[in-house]
Amino acid sequence: MTTAFGTGTSVGTYTVNPSPAQPSLVTATPTSICEGSSANINATSVGNTINWYTVPFRGVAIGNTASGANLLVTPANTTTYYAESAAPGIAVTTFNYTGGVYKLILYL
Repeated sequence: MTTAFGTGTSVGTYTVNPSPAQPSLVTATPTSICEGSSANINATSVGNTINWYTVPFRGVAIGNTASGANLLVTPANTTTYYAESAAPGIAVTTFNYTGGVYKLILYL
């Protein structure tokens, strides 16, 4: 690369990791609750972490669990939850729903 400050080169080693398997077996127990009550939400993506969101775009995780583990939620109203799988050791900074993530609605 040539710039006004001279010529330089850069060499690097980059690792591209495959995407983890999408979450499956997404459940809420119970699926309907009364105001002020709680429910467990759960998703599976073997060997991965499940990150949970309440917004489909530019969200911040409300919690994360190991694959197959419950996350206890107490929504104030009918809430849509989004489950995203993330490979261990791979940081996820911003969630963007692309349709490849399972959506779960918990009704009050």
